[in-house]
Amino acid sequence: MNKYLVWIAVGIMAASCAGKEKREEPTENIVHVEIRDDTKTNSKHTSLKPSPVVLVLGPGAARAFVGAGVIKALEKADIEIGAIVGSEFGALIGAMYLGSKSINEFEWKLTKLSQIKLSDRSITERILENASETRGQKIENFLRKEIVKIENSKVQLYYFNRKLSGGQKVLYKNNISSRRITAAITDGVLVSSAASRKLGEGSAAFSEPYPVEFAHTLGIGPVIVVDSVFPEESVGKLTDIESYFLSLRDAKSASIDQLDLADAALNANKLSVGYDEFFKQKDAMYFGETLVRGMEREISFLTGRSQFEPDYE
Repeated sequence: MNKYLVWIAVGIMAASCAGKEKREEPTENIVHVEIRDDTKTNSKHTSLKPSPVVLVLGPGAARAFVGAGVIKALEKADIEIGAIVGSEFGALIGAMYLGSKSINEFEWKLTKLSQIKLSDRSITERILENASETRGQKIENFLRKEIVKIENSKVQLYYFNRKLSGGQKVLYKNNISSRRITAAITDGVLVSSAASRKLGEGSAAFSEPYPVEFAHTLGIGPVIVVDSVFPEESVGKLTDIESYFLSLRDAKSASIDQLDLADAALNANKLSVGYDEFFKQKDAMYFGETLVRGMEREISFLTGRSQFEPDYE
């Protein structure tokens, strides 16, 4: 009997020791692995697919062709344009881009537009003071022949017109009819048109020069504004279109808050092209290309093509 009690006691002690040994097992060699999903971090700049940009092409008549150079340079840099929000001649450039199958066709149409001599005035025109009417008719005829809507275009076009009676804004999406676009550039000084009078609409340049806030509501990508309006101090640039110059300058001053909302601004302050100097279209375009080259690092960062934030100092 005692023999069995001894064996039972030994068994209980062994079990107790085994349990104690198990509880006191050292933990310093245990490795805790944290699984992290990097796709959820820094989503703004590390997405697998870079975001397209939204271009806001402001007014400026002949100077607005800076925007065409910006489009060309972005295409060359393989930076996708998701939408164009245009005002005045910015709407015209957007319509020409939307109505082109390729960047080469876009450039060719711009060349053809420059050949209709928007700056020239015949003796009859100068006597009758109807150069603006002739300019409007030339542009409408050009648009009717050259601009055809491309179906399933990846680029969206938005532009505002202004009601001549009442001044209300009218928003158009992907509407590149010659009549609507001609009305969009009709300011009554540089351009007058029968299209504007028939529709009862004109340019929104003096009331909505930079629709940046609207561009943000599209939710497509970073908003880049192209500002080709003369800076306030450029009084030396006044020509016979002083009223246009002053009206656009005042509209820009009233829209500074809109400009500040842009993710990036391409500013054409140093462009030596007058509002009515359409014969310098190529100069304006080349200037636009240089603006993009100078801002390419910033644009790449904004669209997620680069994770390295540029040094702004």
